[in-house]
Amino acid sequence: MRSDGCWSSKINLTIVGPSGEINGETDRIRFNTFHPRSDFSEVTYFLTTTSRDDYYGYIRDGVHRYGIDADAAERWITSNEKESGSSSDYSLPSGTDTGLGVNYDLRYDGTKETHVTIVHVSPAA
Repeated sequence: MRSDGCWSSKINLTIVGPSGEINGETDRIRFNTFHPRSDFSEVTYFLTTTSRDDYYGYIRDGVHRYGIDADAAERWITSNEKESGSSSDYSLPSGTDTGLGVNYDLRYDGTKETHVTIVHVSPAA
């Protein structure tokens, strides 16, 4: 619930790892498991934005906070800036600074209003 008493459409998510926290604001969370187990081994959530600059900010934040490969992230951002109207599906190498694997699966389409980062959180290898 927001401070004005109305329900927010996003959920504030915090996953505590052995060496840090993973935080996000999302409207969709998946807890991935295998039958017949009752526990889960991976959490997937979605970061969305309508701003290209905010999208790049999410990526750079993941580099800083989770240890996602900075060179791979900047290569993707630089390439995408040159072709801002194009679309791209790209998975960055996972970061493990929190003691968990944090993977950013980028879904960018310059012709659409909303850009999505699918975040997979799993035990670190």
